[in-house]
Amino acid sequence: MKSFLLAHHALSSLSDGVCSINMDRKVVFWNRSAEQVCGCSAYDLIGTHCSEAAICPAQKKHYLCCDTCLLYKALQGETTISVPMHLHHQKGHKVSVMASFLPTFSDNKLINGAVQIFTISPSPAPHILLNELQKLRKASLLDPLTAVGNRRYGQQLIKQMDQSQQLYGTPFGIFFIDIDDFKVINDTYGHETGDRVLKVVATTLAATIRSRDTLIRWGGEEFVVFVPNTTYTALGEMAERLRTHIENAWTNVHDTKLKVTVSIGGAFSQNTTALDAIDQADQAMYHSKATGKNKSTLYLCK
Repeated sequence: MKSFLLAHHALSSLSDGVCSINMDRKVVFWNRSAEQVCGCSAYDLIGTHCSEAAICPAQKKHYLCCDTCLLYKALQGETTISVPMHLHHQKGHKVSVMASFLPTFSDNKLINGAVQIFTISPSPAPHILLNELQKLRKASLLDPLTAVGNRRYGQQLIKQMDQSQQLYGTPFGIFFIDIDDFKVINDTYGHETGDRVLKVVATTLAATIRSRDTLIRWGGEEFVVFVPNTTYTALGEMAERLRTHIENAWTNVHDTKLKVTVSIGGAFSQNTTALDAIDQADQAMYHSKATGKNKSTLYLCK
């Protein structure tokens, strides 16, 4: 019992998030750092199935149980170290983490559960990002609500991407993203809730894109993502990641989860201007809207 209490104290004091499950895949331990990363308390999670907890990166109607879930594989004796993944935050957005999965053993050396250890993924070159953010604020290039670049900044990026295209012929992609039925959300729940939806969407998009990509609030409920140095295939895969991550995000409204979806249009360019690519991405987005919403459509610029 003393060794158990010491281990419990040590895990509680770790700066990494720690979650432990038993063989029934019920959460039995959730430390303070895990609470800080995911916004969920131990009181809320202990006793719940791991597929219902913030640690489950499952997509809609498809829990990653059994076949591909790394926590489930740990119950079978496998160990996985330092893999990137996204967890749900209690407020609805995604959190980028590095996670490891290990089996736990009883005194007679039989597997009696599994543990997931995770920490927020470090942002690349944080001092550079901080300096850039300070420059953006000084130049009034940040959107005050979502804290991402505004349209003015986006127009500057268009010029930069065109220059790079002319000098080096570097292929690039652009996404045009529109929140589905946003007017209905505002009319039904009010503009304060609408603002929270914009923040959750912006935060989730920013957590999903690569460090060298740039997210812009183009206006209203529209966002643009500039994706330099990519391929057509990678752009299509990224579009679906963005769409599904938004689909599984939420904001709390009167103790209920309000979920939203987005329609995404993408354009891949090897020899057109960024402005032409934005126009193509805009058309692709409207095609996603017209064919049912919550879809991504990708065009190849010619």
